[in-house]
Amino acid sequence: METRKIVSQATLVLVTLLCWLYGLHLYTEANRPLLQASDDHHSLLGGGGGGGGGARTTAPSTPLPPRPSDHLPALGDSNDGILTFIHASDIHVSKYVPKGGLVHFLHFLHTAVPLISPRLVTITGDLTDGKDQQKLISLQQPDEWRAYQRALDASKVKTRFNGTFYRDQRGNHDCFNVFASDSADNYFSTYSASKEVGGYFLQLNESFGTYSFVASDGCPRHGFARPLNFFGYLDAHGMELLERRLVRAQGSNHTFLLNHYPVSTMLYGRHNQTFAQLARGVSVFLCGHLHQLVGGIGAQLQAYKAHEGYWELEIGDMKEHALYRVYAVDHDLVSFVDVTLPVGHLPMPNPQMLDATVPEVPIPHPPVVLVTNPKDARYLLPLHEPLGIMRGSTHIRALVWADTNVTSVSMAIDGVPRSHPAEFRGKQTTDANGDTVKTPLW
Repeated sequence: METRKIVSQATLVLVTLLCWLYGLHLYTEANRPLLQASDDHHSLLGGGGGGGGGARTTAPSTPLPPRPSDHLPALGDSNDGILTFIHASDIHVSKYVPKGGLVHFLHFLHTAVPLISPRLVTITGDLTDGKDQQKLISLQQPDEWRAYQRALDASKVKTRFNGTFYRDQRGNHDCFNVFASDSADNYFSTYSASKEVGGYFLQLNESFGTYSFVASDGCPRHGFARPLNFFGYLDAHGMELLERRLVRAQGSNHTFLLNHYPVSTMLYGRHNQTFAQLARGVSVFLCGHLHQLVGGIGAQLQAYKAHEGYWELEIGDMKEHALYRVYAVDHDLVSFVDVTLPVGHLPMPNPQMLDATVPEVPIPHPPVVLVTNPKDARYLLPLHEPLGIMRGSTHIRALVWADTNVTSVSMAIDGVPRSHPAEFRGKQTTDANGDTVKTPLW
């Protein structure tokens, strides 16, 4: 009896040990792509999206030095040196949800985008909703993707500035049950503006500087449905692609990194360097995904990464909250303002669902005001901005967009009105194709 008990305990210990070893093996195999790269990253990620050739490169592992500002003139009333762009996220075009989603997106494209007339519009994922009518099953809905494409085509955003005006990327809803980049369910490659899975690299070369936008795709490669893909990752293949793009961005006045998932919901592998090392060349990390969480407790999901020197700025959703963010880079000082679309004139719920159209009568939009100098001290970027130019600046600078003629602008500091009236120094530039950028500087 005693011998049988000893054998039984030994068997239990052995089985436990074997299970533990097998679990360790499974863990190692599951994370192997996070730790080593191979030469098949193009097939896994669906191409480079402008990421360059297949040669392996190494980015510098030391932080970039603070940007010199001694040689730059003090900020005055010049209307040069300003780049503007818009960031929005989480549209969730839905076949079954009658509120928000597509109708907000149409309103955004036909009201907000013409009002601001920026150089670039970026959308960080969850373009479609990808659920069934009961919201129990996750799957790609072709009708939703076609409605998204129709919205882009009707607004002509894909063709502006020779195709460099509008950029989108995948979110977790856009890769529900998409098990490979060449899958028949990968509608992003057919109906989106950017097309390529794996993110993109876009560089804007202005007369006053170069600005790089690097998008990474954190969608799980095997396309699991919710809630399993609530968290994203970049394996070694994705990290190699990100590294090569950030190498191309070196020397830019600013580099903006875009990803659907915030850093807190991402797992980063390693190629030559860790994500923290690569991020030292990044000024701002733009993301979405969390929809302001529950009850608005995530209305300001923002964090300054002091060691790497960048700001992580999550934007709330277009789906329900109708939010978008306007950025201005004024002489390399980065400022932004969050704007809520005026939705009171929209049909709620939308009776036309995916056949929704733009209202014949333009919807009024309240003025949008963004102060660029002095910039908000909470969002300083000491490693990337020429902060010294604010010290000797001679003018308060603000961009004021309005859908009616603005005749005057008043300014106050701590409630005390300024004695000098604001003067308009704005301009509107139009290229040979008729594409316009507005810079309404006061």
